[in-house]
Amino acid sequence: MKIKALANTVASGKEILAGKTYDVSGRDGRTLIYLKKAVEVETPDENMSIQEAIESLDADNKDHWIKDGSPATEALEDLMGREVSATERNEAWKEYEIEE
Repeated sequence: MKIKALANTVASGKEILAGKTYDVSGRDGRTLIYLKKAVEVETPDENMSIQEAIESLDADNKDHWIKDGSPATEALEDLMGREVSATERNEAWKEYEIEE
């Protein structure tokens, strides 16, 4: 199971640091999620377009957005499994806003 740590903790004897992504056993992952020390991370879809990634973001998740209201590149990267530049994000966001 892939998780993103929300707090520093330990799982199966390994140090888990807040903000980092880890592969852990299903049992450890479910426990950390239950304790609100982690969230499950979807397996990245390398074929996903930036537009599709934007549509997949959670409007209520503050980690998915930056102060100006556009998507966080980290959130897009987590979904897409590749680096997304701010320029790429901005161009896709502009198109998305026009379509909406």
